[in-house]
This record gives sequence, structure tokens and C-alpha cells, in this order.
Amino acid sequence: MVKIQGTLLEIFETGAGTGLKIGLEHSLNFLPGQYFHAVDVPQNEILPQIFYPLAMRIQTLSVFPLRAGKWLVGQEFSLRGPLGNGFHLPLSAARIGLIGFGQSQAVPLLPLAHTLLAAGKEVALVSDAPLQGLPMALELLPADQMKEVALWADTLAICTRREDIPELLNRFGDRSSRKTIEVLL
Repeated sequence: MVKIQGTLLEIFETGAGTGLKIGLEHSLNFLPGQYFHAVDVPQNEILPQIFYPLAMRIQTLSVFPLRAGKWLVGQEFSLRGPLGNGFHLPLSAARIGLIGFGQSQAVPLLPLAHTLLAAGKEVALVSDAPLQGLPMALELLPADQMKEVALWADTLAICTRREDIPELLNRFGDRSSRKTIEVLL
């Protein structure tokens, strides 16, 4: 984990909400499913924002903020991270199901989807979020098809809120399958 200063370079539409491009002193490495704490330097906020990284390009980090904010180009942030374990799915898995029902649950899964597709994996994303600009190879299915995706996939990656876990377990139905399932809360 590092602490690094960054400057907001651009505010853009991700197809799933507002994204931010932040210029950094140097490039960072992160795994899909990790996140950064960000504090607005002039405001010195007590509670940090949570930024999910979407991509890293030569000292420019594209992120999806978990909460809406008042962003201004030129705004400075102090970032700490990457935090969390990230996803570590089995290398042998050829078919991966991603489950993120809402927008704030689906977007953190998108870097994982890109990584898996680049590795030649078959990937299906279960979400009712209004997502646009997704890779053509990514199959997008509505939430009511979660059971079918769970049966089809070799492994699952899920992003959910803690309070939604009981509902998620009820939607799985038959839990006799012994698949690897990783969850980002």
C-alpha cells in the first residue's frame, strides 16, 4: 500500500456513472477488486471517498467513485492504496460468472471482466444496472438469470452489499455445488 498525491485531470461518463481521471506522480499496480481511499487535500475530509480503479495508463488512474461528489478539474487528492485483497480466481476456470446487481456493485467488476476477457476466458455479467460501452465479448444478463449463470460458470465473482447477502443466498437456490466463489463487499 502506498500514499500518493493526485490531481483530477478529467471527469468522464463511464456508461455506468461518473468516472474520474487522476494524474499521479508515478504509475500504480492494483488487482481487480481492490480500491483506494481518497481524501480531497484542501478539504482534508474526515471520511475518505472510495475509488474503484478502472484502468491505469502511464501515470493516469481512471477510477469510479463509490459516492457522488462535487468534482472539479484541478482538484487535488491524497490516495491511499490499493486496499483489499482483490480477486484471485482459479487459473483453470474457463467460464466466469460476475454478479453485481446494482450499478455500484457492477462497476467494480468491470476491470475483472476486462482482465478475464484479455486472458481468453468466457465471461457473463449478471446485472440490472444501466451499463453502456461494454466489450462485445462480455455477455450481459439480467438478475433473474443468476441461477443459470451460476450453473454455467466454473467460478463466480460477486460484488454485493453486506445487507444483501441473505437475498443473494436465497437466489442461488440449490447450494450443493462446490464452486469457487469470491465476494467483494
